[in-house]
Amino acid sequence: KTQGHNFCLCVKLGTITPSGADVYSYAEDEDDMVEDPKLKEHLAHWGINMMQMEKTEKSMAELQIDLNVKFDFDKICESGKQLQVLSGPGYVGLKNLGNSCYMNSVMQVLFSLPEFKERYLDASSQIIANAASNGAADDIRVQMAKLATGLLTPRYCGGGGGGGGPPPPPPPPP
Repeated sequence: KTQGHNFCLCVKLGTITPSGADVYSYAEDEDDMVEDPKLKEHLAHWGINMMQMEKTEKSMAELQIDLNVKFDFDKICESGKQLQVLSGPGYVGLKNLGNSCYMNSVMQVLFSLPEFKERYLDASSQIIANAASNGAADDIRVQMAKLATGLLTPRYCGGGGGGGGPPPPPPPPP
């Protein structure tokens, strides 16, 4: 409404109970399930006494749980197939340090961008050379250059350039 638009809230009628209901907003900034603090009043406007209503439909949360429980993950996985091992620059992962998985995935995505490769890998020698010897650990540019070197060069690919880990297994026979 603050942007000059009015959007109705939609209530899934079969989910109305005295404690609430599934309410959806189609507003551009929401477009999702929402809480309606005045649900009782809004339903009363249409002659619906939510205090007398009984649930007859599954809620969206229950439908989502059913979908997750019944989902056939083999449709999106290569179940039963021999997978080809990928190794090399750009296929190096990062170890999870407790709860760093989200940061790790963000860093891997960022370093897949050509601009990050150019900024930190292509210029890594210059960045490291220009860093103060006593402040390199606190220099974000140096640390990003080191991360780019680890992710995007054969240094840590296992068998690809003097780094860490065993060489990748041979490809499966045809």
